[in-house]
Order: sequence, then structure tokens, then C-alpha cells
Amino acid sequence: MEALKNYDDDSDDSYSDDYKDNFQTKNCGERIKDDGLSIIKDSSRVYVQKLKHDFFNLQESDSDHEPETKSKIRKKENIEIIVSSGDTITVPEGCFWEPLPTEVKQSNDFDINQSIEKECYRELDFSHTYDQMSASDYRKSYKNKKLIKTDSNKINWNNSENSNTSSRRNNIKNFNEANEVDQKLNNDDKNCNIYSGKSDKPSIKLFDIHGKIKPWLQRQNLICKIPRECEKSWKAHTGSVSTLKWNVTKFSHLLLSVSMDTTVKIWNVWNRLEPCVRLLNIHSKGIQDGDWNNSGTHILTCSYDKSAVVTDIETGVSTVKCKHRNFVTCGKFHPVNENIFLTGSLDELTAWDTRQGDEPIHRYSYKDKIGQIQDVIFSIDGSEFFSTGDLVSRDSADRNIMAWDFDYAVVKSNQIYQERYSCTCLKMHPTEFNFLAQSHGNYIASFSASRPYKMCKSIRYEGHKLGGYKVGFDMSPDGRYIVSGDSEGKLYCYNYKSGHLIQTLHTQLDVNLNVAFHPLLPSTLACCGWNGFIELWH
Repeated sequence: MEALKNYDDDSDDSYSDDYKDNFQTKNCGERIKDDGLSIIKDSSRVYVQKLKHDFFNLQESDSDHEPETKSKIRKKENIEIIVSSGDTITVPEGCFWEPLPTEVKQSNDFDINQSIEKECYRELDFSHTYDQMSASDYRKSYKNKKLIKTDSNKINWNNSENSNTSSRRNNIKNFNEANEVDQKLNNDDKNCNIYSGKSDKPSIKLFDIHGKIKPWLQRQNLICKIPRECEKSWKAHTGSVSTLKWNVTKFSHLLLSVSMDTTVKIWNVWNRLEPCVRLLNIHSKGIQDGDWNNSGTHILTCSYDKSAVVTDIETGVSTVKCKHRNFVTCGKFHPVNENIFLTGSLDELTAWDTRQGDEPIHRYSYKDKIGQIQDVIFSIDGSEFFSTGDLVSRDSADRNIMAWDFDYAVVKSNQIYQERYSCTCLKMHPTEFNFLAQSHGNYIASFSASRPYKMCKSIRYEGHKLGGYKVGFDMSPDGRYIVSGDSEGKLYCYNYKSGHLIQTLHTQLDVNLNVAFHPLLPSTLACCGWNGFIELWH
């Protein structure tokens, strides 16, 4: 195609049929539509404009001879803007002030910041564009997020009565809220507040008296009953749950669970939205035992990473970390002095003081091997404690359960349990001066807590099976009932006075590893299983 050229000034009469034939035909001989060209006659000049669709930029035009369009001749007007302080600002007119679309388009790759700016509403940033606006006015305008409405040559910043504007703002608000919900649901621990010891102070208050607990605090002489039904069940851990412990009476809405998946969780079991209020990652290997201090603000955890850690659950900070030479399988706080705690390891027990750091204050050992300490309990006044080990041999029956003097670190008795079964769990009776032990002989035995620490041979709580697992048990707060776990996932309820089996409860757990009676609410208990589930019964 040949380029179009301007003709000479004296060639207005030369515009004839030959001229049309030259420019209406391509080199290939095809005809071009008549409306492809537009001829402009101006007294003594003839101008030939470009084709409407010049895809290859073949047309040539002389800018000196092109007639000026209306957009080039039109001058930009100024617009006055009234801000919230009452000042008037003059800005140049532009497409920035044109009416905005009323619908918000959402897509999979929707960028909130860009879409709000481009499609929904536009916020004025006068601090970068207009020097006339003060910084305080800009902060007010950004805080209020008022939308712009054009009205002839004036814009009222405070005018938000436009229905389209309000609908756009509602759409954006709803979209942002939905986005936040999606982000919460995509979190791995969506119902948990995670604290590893280096995070800020949690925002959730743990130590407010729960409405479920408050009506029972002033009541005395509570009569407990056997639970009848499962209130709720949930997947608590990915590994087996080793121990369950309720907090002290005042804050007994909190439940501690430790697991072999190396995590520690604090549960508010009556909170439907976020039952897990703390998730602590303070150990590198599985956790075997955990305990609350007397005030209910700190927990002690014992792990297979050869350490025992005291953690403040309100801040998530580990206050004391005690290293051991072997696995730490049990631990208890002192019943009188909450700064002192006791841990059990291989052939050794160690007493620690949180005020002295990671240096032990006492070491308790025997002349012979006593095996891995399975459990330890203090007497009521804390002057002595009892321990049980897992060593089973022909001459080890005299070291299954041992009584120790706490202050002098000497053995008071090692002839308490003469049978050749190891014991997995020890519990002090809440009202009487004796303690109970869970034996691998598939029964629970009762012992006197004072010298000579005789076993009661007339009463034995049997019917459940351990099957080689470390199965625990617990007693009701009034001491009337004993509830034990089972290797088949059942709950066995016994009468303390007679030793008779009252009822057997069937749970959804594969192996019922531990049971914890609520310290205040009657007929309420929690149990945990090998499959990582926790069940609440009442």
C-alpha cells in the first residue's frame, strides 16, 4: 500500500475521479471501502486523513497540516475540594474524579489492597501530591476512609450519603472479614495459641474464674457420683496422650495434656470456639508426665529428651530447665512449697528449686538398682514421698515401692510391696491417710501412708486389664469412688470402701491410658487414649 501524501496548495481542482481511483485500490487490485478515507476541504487546501484502521502504521501525516481536535483545544478546569477541617483545595480536573463502578469484582487471585484502590473506592493521598493539605488533615481523612463524590466543580469529602458508595464499602468490609476467616482456617493449629517461650504475652485471659466453676466454689461436702455419658470427645494430639491433669480448684476449667508428639496443650474444655488455649513446644522428644503447681500458673513437664521444664503458661516462657543424665519419666511439685519439685529418672530421684536455677538441691539413690522411676507422690505435709520403679527380677520385689524422707534423702522403707509386679501409678487418698498403687497384676492395691506402710490385703480393686501399658487411675474428690483405665478402652468404676465393681463405661478410645476426676464438679472426669483422643464424661 502506498502512503498518503499531502498535495500542493494549488491542487484543489486536481481532486477528481483519478485521485479516488488511485487511493481506493490496493496494489493487488482489491477495492477499499469508500468510507475508508475521509476528505476534508478547507478553502484552498485538501487534506486526506489516515485510514480508520492502520494496523501497520503505513500512513504518513504532517502534524503541521493536521487539524487540531477538540481534546487538544480544550483546557483543563480546576476543581475545589472541601476537606473535613473546612479548608478548600484547588486541584486539576481529571479522570480521577469520574464516577466509580458500583460492583466489586472478585477473582481467585484477588489482591485486596489493589482492588480496593482500583475498583471499589479511592483514598486521597494529599501528602505526596498536594502541598496545601496538612499532615493532620491527611491522617483524619485516611482514618475516616470517606469516599469521594463529584458534584459539578466541588467535591465534598464528608459526603457519604450515596447509596452506591455505602454498598461498595459494605462489600469490601464483608470481603475482608471473609478473607480473615479463611486465613484462620488454613492455619495448621487453627484453634490454638502457639507459644514456644519467645513470643509476646498472650491476649487470651486464662485465669478468670469460669462461669461453670464459680457456682461450685462456695459449696461444701460435695457428693460425687459415677458419670453416665460422654459429654464431648475430640482429637487432641497426633500421638498418644500420656497424662491428664486438671488445674487447681479455682482455675479448674483448665486441663493439661502432654503427649508423645512432643507437644503440651492447655484446654478450656467448655469453650466451644477455641478449646485449646495454649500449645507449647518446649521439648524435642516425647513427654511422659506433667503437673500443675499450687497456684495453678506454672506447669512441670518431664520428657524423654532428658530434661524437666517449668513453664509459665500465661507468658509461654520456660523459667527453669533441668538437665538429667537419663530419661525423665515423672515429676511432682511439692505440696507446701511450690518452688520445689521432684523428678524421677533411671535409678535416681532429684529435687530442684526454681530459685536456684538448674542445680539440684537433693539427689536420692539406693545402694542397688531400682530401675526407671514410673511415678512419685508426696505425703500431705511433704515431709516424705513414695516412688515406684519398673525393675522386675527375682530379687527386686523389695524395691517396687519405696518410702523416702524428703529432707534427709534416706530410704524409710523398701518392703512395702512384696509381689513381683511393677506398679505404674501412685495416688494419695483425698480424705484418708493412705495411698493406692496400680499394679501390672491387673488390680489396684491400697497401702497405709504411715509406718510400717502395710498393704491392705482384704480389699483389692480388680477387673480391668493393663496389657503391658502404663495405665493410670484416679479417685473422686470425696474419696468414694475409684475409676481406672483399661487396655481395651473402658472405664472401670469401683467403690472405695467395699472394692466392688460398680459400673463399666465404654469409650471410643483404643487404650484408655489415664483418668482425671474434676476437683470440684461432681461426676465429671476426663480420660485420654493411645489414639490421641480426649473424652469428657459427666
